[in-house]
Amino acid sequence: MRSFILMSNRKELVQRSFAKNTALDYWESGMDLGLSRDMFDSFMQYQMSMQSTFKHLQTTYGFTIVDGMRAADAINLDLRKRSAQCWRAAAGRVKISRSQKTSAYSS
Repeated sequence: MRSFILMSNRKELVQRSFAKNTALDYWESGMDLGLSRDMFDSFMQYQMSMQSTFKHLQTTYGFTIVDGMRAADAINLDLRKRSAQCWRAAAGRVKISRSQKTSAYSS
């Protein structure tokens, strides 16, 4: 199975956060970590740290990076296509006997 990471730059993340909440979120800004007393500065530092962590996880575990700078509909369509490919590939590796198929539908 494949995992996906949605990557956007910090400027885009700030804009989306303001569009969604009209303010920065306490937790998404990392205010609980004490990075800065200024919420905007803390947001930028925390998001940079998160991106670095996700990039490290990507190289370690092979996550697929998805371009988060596109419109939501384009990202949604992309993720649906990629997920469908994963499901088809997984289904091709799994052999289900006729009796297993029948019992799955009779339950």
